[in-house]
Amino acid sequence: MKALRYLALVTLLLSLAWVPGALAMQQAEPLAPSSQWRIDYQPAGCALSRHFGIGNGLAVVTVRPTTVFGPVDLVINSSAQWARGDRIQGRARVIPASGAPIAALYSNFERIAGMDRTVDIHLSRADVPALATAGTIAVELNGKHALSIAPTGAAAAIKALEACERDLAKTWGFDAERLAAVTVPAQPTGAPIDFRLEPSDPDLRAAAVNKTVMVALLEVGVDGRITDCRMAVSAKIPRLEARACRLIVARARYAPARGPDGSPVASQAALPVEWGIPITRISTTP
Repeated sequence: MKALRYLALVTLLLSLAWVPGALAMQQAEPLAPSSQWRIDYQPAGCALSRHFGIGNGLAVVTVRPTTVFGPVDLVINSSAQWARGDRIQGRARVIPASGAPIAALYSNFERIAGMDRTVDIHLSRADVPALATAGTIAVELNGKHALSIAPTGAAAAIKALEACERDLAKTWGFDAERLAAVTVPAQPTGAPIDFRLEPSDPDLRAAAVNKTVMVALLEVGVDGRITDCRMAVSAKIPRLEARACRLIVARARYAPARGPDGSPVASQAALPVEWGIPITRISTTP
């Protein structure tokens, strides 16, 4: 099984440029890489990350698909001064050195993984090629420059991330022939489903005691509606799994996949579900 290759972190041996001395995030000079690109294979998805800058200017940048072939979160962990006191949510711009700026929304979280601030910028899958080819990338939050990075070797790193996604899709039960016939995968639209459990919920104890990360394998019709749902990664809690699928079938909507001629086609999609925190970016009906 190809996916087993990713059970360990895959290090891409790319050329590194080191920055002498401490760097401040406010500098116009892009932060240079201070680590190698690496891919992290996890049961619910793949992630690509790299360190930029050093000292007080250190930023850890992660490219994390919210689901295979779906939207992407550009996550920045930093303890730098710019990250403190910002709004919890707002508008962001990701500006490649060439090409049009990418308008996006962001969420802001405090003190995650030992860093002062985590900024989570929500991008569409169509934005990924611009990240892969950019010599430098600048990030603005609410109209203010936050940081610039020089993501050398990003094209090769993005290809490795996509290979990880393809392997994971096969592991989850995607049909290889159907997957190969899709030129544009189905994309979730709208606001996320809230999988939060209330304190009085009878399923809360089971979710707290057991491993509750699940991945649902979906059949998406030509109209973007879900026609079937089953668990590709099971939490071994049948009641919660059935509940998740009921929510997904009732509320989830996709922009349908496209075939070689551009016409909508029925396809498969995967959706990670984590009870307690509404992390899944998937649409709800109006």
